[in-house]
Amino acid sequence: MYFERLLIKFTRLSLIFLVCVLFATLLPGCEQRFQSKSRSLHNSTLRLGVALQATGALIFIALDQGFFNKEGLDLSMTTYPTGKRALQDGLLAGEVDIINSAEVPIAFSSFEHHDLGVLSSISTSDSVQKVIARRDAGISEVRDLNGKRIGTQKSSAVHFYWHLFHLLNNIKQFEMVYMRAEELTPSLIQGKIDAFSMREPYVGNAKELLGDNAIVFSERGIYMSSELVITTRAFAAKHPSIIEKFLKAMLRAEQFYFDNPELSFSIVANALKVDPAELTETWKRIKPQVRLDHAVQINLEEISTWAIEGGFVKDQQKHDIEDILAPSFLDKIDPERIGLLR
Repeated sequence: MYFERLLIKFTRLSLIFLVCVLFATLLPGCEQRFQSKSRSLHNSTLRLGVALQATGALIFIALDQGFFNKEGLDLSMTTYPTGKRALQDGLLAGEVDIINSAEVPIAFSSFEHHDLGVLSSISTSDSVQKVIARRDAGISEVRDLNGKRIGTQKSSAVHFYWHLFHLLNNIKQFEMVYMRAEELTPSLIQGKIDAFSMREPYVGNAKELLGDNAIVFSERGIYMSSELVITTRAFAAKHPSIIEKFLKAMLRAEQFYFDNPELSFSIVANALKVDPAELTETWKRIKPQVRLDHAVQINLEEISTWAIEGGFVKDQQKHDIEDILAPSFLDKIDPERIGLLR
């Protein structure tokens, strides 16, 4: 009798175990199907890729104030250290649906990826990039950058800024060192490079670590950049209502910025986790605004020409910039915000 009861107990436990295993195996699949069905029915799920840069201010404001939710979007967010990484590791990798970035990575990628769609700019900025150098490398003025090792992130806005900066200042000889954004500060501290071209918060972090050994160069007026929001045309065609809700959230954020400039500054500083004092100068150079106009076209054209002439892209065939502009969504919401050259 004892062994019979033991056998019955063992059989029951085995059945319970098998049921649990089967349930655990099926549950992820059920959850995935539910999420897919929910997205199809409600058309409100957005995977947003956010580049951690001050020029994306309207996105940080919209997140802080809940404007995406107020527009009916079910939002998931992934952050990236730069716009280039948001584009490559996020949008082009299929991990997110919309990202923010300056024009340079978009212009470069458009040679190979023809499905990109620029929805709008969300800010314009006047040379927010800077060059920071080590004084003990014999650098006390701009001309001393001649013959030095200069670091930057390749095919990005800070790379293009250095291109304009070195031409303006007649810096004819230098060694270019390309690396990831987060590698620039450690490389400068360790003396592997003598200077780098970058933006906040990287410049401010390096300056704090170097102390009196740091010198920062900045040229206003040489690069009027636009921060863009980009998707793929395939996603936009399949989910037009999501695009419209996203842009309406940006418009809410823009109005909030104009109504609350000081609070907006604090929101962005907190989002970037930077000392407000380090962000103050950069903030003065940024104008958050939702538009899509000829300035974007001109910059994309100029950058594409530089990419070809510099041998930075394999495809040397110049393409029509209008092919990557997607103005119809913003035009539907507010036609006055479109100022493209036809």
